Amino acid sequence: MCTKFIKKIPSHFVVAGSAWGSRFISIFVQFYSIKILLNYLGTNGYALFSLIASFSAWFLLVDIGMSTNLQNKISERKAYGKAYFDLVKRTGCFLIVALTLFVILLWIFGPYLSRILLVSFDFLSEKDKNNIFFISSLLFIGNGIGFFAYKIWYAEHKGWISNILPAISSICGLLFLILLRTEQFNISHLIIVCLLSFYGPAAFLGVLSFVTTFASSLHYKEPPLSPSIVQDIIRPSMGFFSFSVMAALVLQV
Repeated sequence: MCTKFIKKIPSHFVVAGSAWGSRFISIFVQFYSIKILLNYLGTNGYALFSLIASFSAWFLLVDIGMSTNLQNKISERKAYGKAYFDLVKRTGCFLIVALTLFVILLWIFGPYLSRILLVSFDFLSEKDKNNIFFISSLLFIGNGIGFFAYKIWYAEHKGWISNILPAISSICGLLFLILLRTEQFNISHLIIVCLLSFYGPAAFLGVLSFVTTFASSLHYKEPPLSPSIVQDIIRPSMGFFSFSVMAALVLQV
């Protein structure tokens, strides 16, 4: 009887309800984690953790607007009853190439960026700053690439999945923080462990979501990096990317 009742609920109500529920959970986790992190890291350590966390919004731009463009293209294809696996495969392949290059650049220029961005935290060595910055960057990239799958699920009218997974990752991150034993770590290692505990679940679910949705498109036989990728994917994605950059500048600067 309960199942029949749930099926009668319009899908957009389910998506909207799950979105609001996920946001409330995320807000609660963020506020509750402040007390835990302050207790673990102290004032200076928490200040560094907060600064690192503020970078996460910028790393959500790693998909270069392609996830939003993909959602629109899939919705357009579905409206005409056409298959869209070619779009998923091409976008996924391009993202893999772009993210590989980005990580290589991050590896090369990370020491210089960490030295500039974390200059105020003189209780850490340059090596510790670089390690914290690079590991946190990988975690945020893992979370960001998950939006590839989240946008696909929205286009497939399964947006509730895209809303539930962030809530699950937030709860898991909080639980990992609560269960963390901090006695054996120095401050630099403790910051890294806290980052892994708190943001690791989101990165794991993001990468897992990307892999599962991308793997479902691999049966498509045509070359993934064809000339049409510029017209279908890259060019329209730049518009979404520019809007995302402007939004990030308004909210983060």
